[in-house]
Amino acid sequence: DDQLQKMALGGRVRMKQGSLIKLQYDPKVYEVDADGTIHHVPDEAMAIYVYGVDWAKKVVDVSDVFWGDYTVGGEIAGMLE
Repeated sequence: DDQLQKMALGGRVRMKQGSLIKLQYDPKVYEVDADGTIHHVPDEAMAIYVYGVDWAKKVVDVSDVFWGDYTVGGEIAGMLE
């Protein structure tokens, strides 16, 4: 306990680049970019094309408390062109 008390708290950590995230109450899925920008995955066909048939197993629900740590960018389809 003494050692833990000496450690300073840092900032929050975002999900790593390439992670698929969504809000708990919203079905929209986003991919996380290296700088914390998130890109909407527009539909299941695109999700399968980019992430494979098991894409839904890779999606992590993020609490809306942490949603402000991300910046919303364009759709992922626009990134592939």
